[in-house]
Amino acid sequence: MCACRRGHDWRWRPVEQRRAVTLRRTPVRQWSVSHELPGDERACGVARQFVTSSLARSTQRDLLDAALLAVTELASNALRHGRPPFRVGVSLDDDQVQVHVSDADPHCPQARRAGAHADPLAESGRGLEIVQALVQHWGCRHRPDGKEIWFELGEPAALPAG
Repeated sequence: MCACRRGHDWRWRPVEQRRAVTLRRTPVRQWSVSHELPGDERACGVARQFVTSSLARSTQRDLLDAALLAVTELASNALRHGRPPFRVGVSLDDDQVQVHVSDADPHCPQARRAGAHADPLAESGRGLEIVQALVQHWGCRHRPDGKEIWFELGEPAALPAG
């Protein structure tokens, strides 16, 4: 099952006009889609395919490699540590791509810190560090039916001068 939302968000953006900076309202294209993930080893591949097809229609295709690696980590964590049902979602506007993976477990993950006691041969425990290195922002939202781990990629919106 796939859910989809579309709309326009009006934001104030600066426009330079000969020394003076004025504000003009410009529409920001905005849409969001989500898709249910299987609760087995296919989840990561389905999440990657969904993100690929979602970003293929956007102007943010240059963010695809980072988005695919990060969503693979989040889907893998959900499958390993979370509870079904699992969902992946992509939200897009002119400036940002936000991807999220949700599951029914209410506990938010904590990124492990590499340190003197970290096992360099460990096969797990580095996923959120990888996500942190790839994305601008990431976090966890509590939901009535569990949690949603999200990340953002893209150019940060410029602030008005003054």
